[in-house]
Amino acid sequence: MKVVQIKKGGKVRTIYMPSFRELVYLNDVKNQLDWIYLNMGVPECVHGFWFGRNPASNATAHIGYRYTYCLDMKDFFDSIQEGLLRNVPKSLRKLSLIKGAPRQGLPTSPILSNIAMHPIDLKIMKMAHPSNVVYTRYADDITISSNDLGSLERLKNCIGYTLAQNGLRLNLKKTKLQDGKGKRRVITGLSVGESDVRATYKHRRKLRAAAHKNKMSAVRGWQGWCQCYIPYSSNISVEPVTDINGQRLFKASKGDIICCSNTYRGAIRRFTKKCEEIVRERLCG
Repeated sequence: MKVVQIKKGGKVRTIYMPSFRELVYLNDVKNQLDWIYLNMGVPECVHGFWFGRNPASNATAHIGYRYTYCLDMKDFFDSIQEGLLRNVPKSLRKLSLIKGAPRQGLPTSPILSNIAMHPIDLKIMKMAHPSNVVYTRYADDITISSNDLGSLERLKNCIGYTLAQNGLRLNLKKTKLQDGKGKRRVITGLSVGESDVRATYKHRRKLRAAAHKNKMSAVRGWQGWCQCYIPYSSNISVEPVTDINGQRLFKASKGDIICCSNTYRGAIRRFTKKCEEIVRERLCG
């Protein structure tokens, strides 16, 4: 496995780059981890690294609120401790962890981070509900919104304490309070108003620059971002069914998928196919 250190803004970030052979078994491990997370129940607040969720869906949840706190977790992947992954079998942890933590660059690390954050997400959602505060998380970016600034401050302090109990911590330098009165808020890179979500002026300018330079791959990427599409997928499930001939079949239900890329459709197709295989093995094995 190749280790690359990337310097940005005077800081060094370590990225792990698996070989092709390592990617093959890590992708298989990832499919099994997806199944584990699906069985745990995917919270509504999670918008990163899951089917049907993206930055646009994360930003949309905060439409119509005045105050928004944007929080960031420091050294997110490296800070996740093995104790937070008790729901993952030891054999899978051994394959997907490096020195006891999921590392950046591995295909298994995003879903492992969601599994590790699962009890924390549920706890914060429980605290946010009575205060009429909206809580969402996209990877290591936490966003909370409310019309009551006092409730927002109290929940922010509770989130910091809850994360500290689990070995995680907030990056105070990136903590930002936004007041939406008379202006738009920026959440996960998108501009959020009282009734809509749109791309920021900075991103629209990058789209125009890419089109001017005739860089079509960049144009397609920025077009998808600026359109703020939310790939929608209902609850993904796989259940055994019996046809008219008495044969046992396995049908994956993934709901309607609209306004999304071919890459997303392919990911859904591979995931549901893997779910069918796992169900077949469990029922027939």
